Amino acid sequence: MENHRLLCRDSYNVDPLNFLTLPSLSFNVGMSNSFQTLDYIKNIDLYLKVKKATRGGVVNFSKRHVKANIPSMEEYDPSKPQTQYS
Repeated sequence: MENHRLLCRDSYNVDPLNFLTLPSLSFNVGMSNSFQTLDYIKNIDLYLKVKKATRGGVVNFSKRHVKANIPSMEEYDPSKPQTQYS
């Protein structure tokens, strides 16, 4: 982790700890290396089309403990449905 951080800071002058995802880091590096700027969308139809197609964001699904209920397990409970994870 520290090697990646030093490499990004030395090569691209960005600190990876300031970004939530690797795609956001790569987008920032790409934009700064290409010396391009983004303009605001002034056409309302184009804006609505882009806004409708926009997806994404930060998503996190977590479940701390899962337990399988299959006949080959010692803790198998026949009264519960058979599941790989429950």
